[in-house]
Amino acid sequence: MTKILIKRARAYIDGGFSPLDVLVRDDVIAGLGLGLQDSADREIDGAGMLLIPGAIDAHVHFREPGYEHKEDLLTGSKACARGGVTTYFDMPNTKPHTSTKSALHEKFKLAEKKSVVNYSFYAGATNDNIDELKGMRDIPGVKVYLGSSTGGMLLSDYAAFERLFADQPHLIVVHAEDEDQIVENEKNLKDRDDARVHTEIRDAACCLEATRRAIGLARKYRRRVHIAHVSSAIEIPLLEQNQDIVSAESTIWHLMLATEDYDNLGTLMKINPSIKFSSDRDALRQAVGAGTIDIVVTDHAPHLKTEKQQGYRKSPSGMPGVENSLAVMLDQAFRKYCSYEDVVQWMCEKPANIFSVKNKGRIKTGYDADLVLVDPVREETVQDDKQISKCGWSPLHGTKLTGWPIMTMVRGTIVFENGVVKDINAGERATFH
Repeated sequence: MTKILIKRARAYIDGGFSPLDVLVRDDVIAGLGLGLQDSADREIDGAGMLLIPGAIDAHVHFREPGYEHKEDLLTGSKACARGGVTTYFDMPNTKPHTSTKSALHEKFKLAEKKSVVNYSFYAGATNDNIDELKGMRDIPGVKVYLGSSTGGMLLSDYAAFERLFADQPHLIVVHAEDEDQIVENEKNLKDRDDARVHTEIRDAACCLEATRRAIGLARKYRRRVHIAHVSSAIEIPLLEQNQDIVSAESTIWHLMLATEDYDNLGTLMKINPSIKFSSDRDALRQAVGAGTIDIVVTDHAPHLKTEKQQGYRKSPSGMPGVENSLAVMLDQAFRKYCSYEDVVQWMCEKPANIFSVKNKGRIKTGYDADLVLVDPVREETVQDDKQISKCGWSPLHGTKLTGWPIMTMVRGTIVFENGVVKDINAGERATFH
């Protein structure tokens, strides 16, 4: 039996931070209180630090199998550990697609051997696998691509999409961009090859149409639906009107960037859905603050920098982010744009609630000891050559952030400390209520 005692940190408990000692026994939180004197194998001084539940990134692309030159489950999960993310949910647009029980089983087998942090995998909906999806287990949801993206997954048959809502037991997670409108915009803008055209091809109207269609079916069949990576202001009223059946996420990139950032980032900033205008960014921030958009994710979607810099038409969509996402939001709290409590709710607590993750997202006796010790005044500058992600770059290169994880614990095992990610297969399959 291994015991770790974290003393004198300000721990996030029941919606706020309080001075607290936390006792970890093996893989669970075993005790909470002031002045705990339990004998421990190791005592950690948390004075001046924040102790938070491990972040849950509900939207990543770790590229394995099929695209391992960009990222794999080992490098992606190590980036998680560095960034204070203790659980990730990986998307199905791999090669082969995670759209069958056998493909899902193979991904779980890979993660069991490789993952440093906890994991689960979405199953992807296609035009002809709706019945097979019903029997899949230990998944956070079924992912639907209404607009094509990296990997070519697309649910184009509206009847299949409706049947998914009619009899699917899992949470339905929708990439809400309308493929027909995207194709039409592409046709009209085919002579443009600047990076900014991406915002016009995959415009806000594409997002609104697909979001409206998904919510309409959710309302018809009295089902919950989760709208992935909301990117535009015009979707927000629709989300507000349907909060009884809809949850939603936005990414750090849609909250931090706007079209003027194409000037510096160019095709590095090409993602799906596209980055929109500053008015959209500001509206998204307000919607997250108001709770209309529930959680903040990364949509970590790595490609090699050489791939991204091929020119607009050849550049694949996606940016890495999981390694620095918590620091980005902690920096926002340091600058008083939000509170540290907000950050924990958006990145730790609410994801556990929305996806019904067992024993995660809170610091509570009996819960998994997925914990992150944060130095709220630590300054670091993001550097490409220091990234753990296999793609080896970050759109934040050269950006100074204040507030960083200094220790990450996964089920009672310390996987990141003193700037080093330990090569430990500590992660286990996440389970769901």
